[in-house]
This record gives sequence, C-alpha cells and structure tokens, in this order.
Amino acid sequence: MIRVDKLHLQYVGAEAPTLTDISFTVARGELVVICGPTGCGKSTLLNCLNGTLHHESSARIQGTVELAGRAMESLSVPEVCRLAGAVFQNPGSQLTASTAELEVAFGMENQNLERATMRERIDTALAATGLSDCRHQRTETLSGGQQQRLVMACVLALQPRMLLLDEPISQLDPQGAGEILRLLDELKSQGGMTIVLVEHRLEDVLPIADRVLLMEEGRLVATMTREALLADLSPLRRLGLNLPHLPDLFERLGRVERPLTAEAAPMLRVQREVPAVVGERGAVLIEVREVTYGYSRRGAALFEGLSLSLRRGDRVALLGSNGAGKSTLLHLLAGALRPWKGSVERPDPAPGCGLVLQNPDLMLFCESVREEVAFAPHHAGVPAGKAGELVERTLARLGIAELGDRAPFALSRGQRLRTAVASVVSREPAFLLLDEPTTGQDREQIDRLMEGLEAAYDVVLFATHDVDTAARHANRILLLHQGRVLADGAPHEVLDNAELLARAAVRQTSLQQYARRLGVRAFTVEALQEVVRP
Repeated sequence: MIRVDKLHLQYVGAEAPTLTDISFTVARGELVVICGPTGCGKSTLLNCLNGTLHHESSARIQGTVELAGRAMESLSVPEVCRLAGAVFQNPGSQLTASTAELEVAFGMENQNLERATMRERIDTALAATGLSDCRHQRTETLSGGQQQRLVMACVLALQPRMLLLDEPISQLDPQGAGEILRLLDELKSQGGMTIVLVEHRLEDVLPIADRVLLMEEGRLVATMTREALLADLSPLRRLGLNLPHLPDLFERLGRVERPLTAEAAPMLRVQREVPAVVGERGAVLIEVREVTYGYSRRGAALFEGLSLSLRRGDRVALLGSNGAGKSTLLHLLAGALRPWKGSVERPDPAPGCGLVLQNPDLMLFCESVREEVAFAPHHAGVPAGKAGELVERTLARLGIAELGDRAPFALSRGQRLRTAVASVVSREPAFLLLDEPTTGQDREQIDRLMEGLEAAYDVVLFATHDVDTAARHANRILLLHQGRVLADGAPHEVLDNAELLARAAVRQTSLQQYARRLGVRAFTVEALQEVVRP
C-alpha cells in the first residue's frame, strides 16, 4: 500500500538533509508507528507520504514514494487526498469552516457528494470522534483536543484508503485518546485501513501497533515488530524516548515478561510502602475569588463561582477533559481574560506572569530562535550585556542553544514549543503558566524542560493530559471537570482516586493500576522498582 525507497530530502537553505536514505513498506491493513527524538524528521517523513512536500514545497526530494502502487509525482493533490487522509500536528491549521458540522462537510462538498450521503457521513464521523454534541459549535471555541477530534472526523468522512496521522492523540484527554485509538484499531482490523502515525505516547499506541519505525537524526535506524521492540527496550532507552511503563519496569527487574496492561502483569512481592512526598507551601500569591466566566454571554458560563489559591512553591498540574476549562483558567490567571464576576487577585502585583500558549506557533514571529528569546529582555530595557547573557543562558537551559540561528518555523513542533517557552522564560517572570508543555516532546526533553523550570519560579502551573508528567513534576493536582474543581490535593491523594479521575476523563497509567493491584501507591517506574522484589 505504501512504498518508500531511498528517500532523501533537504529543505532550501538548510545546511544538512532532514531525511537520508529512508526505505520501508507498509502493507494493506497494517498500523505502523513512527517514533524518535524531537526534531529527528518524523513529521517531515509523514508529510512526504501525504504529498504535502512533493506538491507544496521547494524542498529537494530524491528517491521513491508510492501510494497504492503509484508514484507520488504522478498523483494530483485531489488523488492523494482520496487515497490518504492526513491529520497534521497542528489541527487548527486544517480548520476553515465556522462550525464543526460545516467543517466535516467541507471536504465532501469538494468531492461533490450527494447531500444525503454527506448528512449520513457527518453523523457517523462526529459520533465516532465523540463530537455529536459539538456539531453546531463554532470551531474557534473548541479546545485544542476537540479541534484534533474534529480534524479526525473530517478525514474519516472522506473514507480514504489509508490514514496518515501526526501525533493524533497529543492534545486529547486520556479517555478521548483511548476512544480514538480503539477507533483506529477497528478501522485497521475490520475495515482493512492502512494507518501510519507519528507518536511519542508509546504507552498508548503500542497495544494496537503492528510495527515500529525508529528514527534518529533523519535516518531510519530500526524497523521492528511490536514484540521485538518490547523484548529489547534499549534502543528507546538510548534515545531518551517515552517507554511503556510496565515493560520498562519488568526489563529493569530482569524479568522476561513485557505486559502492556496491569491485568496482564504477573504479581510481584512488595517489600515496603512507597513513601509519600509532600512539598512545603508558602504564602498565597494568587487568589481566585468566586470567578464566573464564559465565551458568550448568551450561553452558559464555563466557570461559576470558581475559587482557588496558588501559593509560593506550588508546582501545579491542571488535569481534566478536553473542554473542561484548563486553557481558559490559565488565561484568566495571566490576565489575558477578565472574569464576568469575581476577581483574580495578587497580593503583590509587581511579579510578572508568563503564559505559554497551547499552540506555540502563535507566539513566534522573529527571524531566528535567538531573536525570539531576546525580544522580551530587549523591550524591557535590559542592558545589552546582561540581556545577551540571559538569552544564552535561557537557550542552554531549554536545550536549544544549537538552534539559536535557525528560523523558528524551520524547526519541529517540539523545538518550536521549547522556543516559545524560552521566549517567555527570558522575561524572568515570577509565575509561569504552561498550556500542554509536553506536546511533541520525547521523555528526555519533557524531564529536562520541567526540571529546569521547577526551581526557578514562585508558582508553576501546567495544563496537561500526561498523567505521568503530572506525577513526576507536580506537588499539587487540580482536577477540573465542566468548569468545576473536582479535586485539589497532593499527587498521591488525587491520582490514587480512580473513580474521581474517570469523572474528569482522566485515566490512571498502567503503572498506577498495577501498583494498586499490588496494594501500594506508586506513580513512577523508579518508585515501584524500589519496593518490589524481582
């Protein structure tokens, strides 16, 4: 169904190729996962498969890419679209219509389908992606995760022969991610759909994967079946990628089993309890009092009477379903939105607040990464010498020093995200608010980013769907559901309550579920490894 042979790609003006000597095939009905470190060329490879770079760029491309036996050069754009449905990394870039229903209809209108057929497919696609209740909602008011679902619905409505997906669950809550992955598994197993997806969240996608393509610095370094990959995790470990929790645990313990679910894992003997970590909290720095807010005064308010306090030393993970209000709360805290009623108060109004948006591309406008990072200190009047030192220190801290002279939009999404964070960090704010800081990041980069930020700010609050990152880097969890705070407490308290998490469309990781089977609370592989016997 897909054949790639000796593919080589170099962007105009780039010093080195982005892809070198890539060769592989994907059979009909196969689901293949492409993974690798941030910036290794995964999205570029996928954009070669969906025709974007062959038809819409001036990149120098050599080698062969075939879809259904036809060379990419011989296919027109409409023909590529009928063969392969594409979901890009930034779902907002694919939306053009005013409402969700019209968005799904748009592609079918271009194919001149009958109205009755269109109505039927719209209903089916919106139901399959969990968006039936949002069909008349304006697309710009949808959360990032809902937009991601909507783009998936648009593609499914066109009924292509293959799907090419770039991080299709990166902005979805765990429940929504599970629903989409079950849908992909159905399309593969029952409908014979060929699926290629780029994803960092191997914990989630491996159960439905047939094979994994591992990339490093623009090259394909390994092609493995799922079973072969699980038997030896060392290639993933070497590259600092996100390891599936239970296979990681059992490999560390020297066991041969590689379970992907808690139910499939053999029971181990627990030697002692996992100690709970409780951080110290200081004075209140931000007070939210009885806040009411919504996006339309003609509709229902998203928040009604919301109250909470943020204290010095808080490292808060904001969890909840898509559309629960996480991004809106960050904007209220930053002062970018004003409550209809109530107030957001700061006892000391002087300390600055830095907000990193869910879509980092909206924050980038300079010609180089270094200029992006220098923009804030320059306009704040920081002396040139001090500003230069601050910029270089920030670039190194975020792991993008070698990218300083690159154009931001020539980078991968993960690198662009770190650039956006650096542009805010260089302002030296006291409060740091991050919206989905793990998107497009491998595990090594996530840990480096979060550890580098934790000690430097009075308050760090990050919205995420990554329960593992929340467990590793937060000392407090805020669980949001439909504009209400369902829970507010230490990670070992909130994340251990499976029923409460489920109400907010948040799932415990397989490791947490397994730890509960063993009768202990553990949220990381390292913590559980310390208290069990091999």
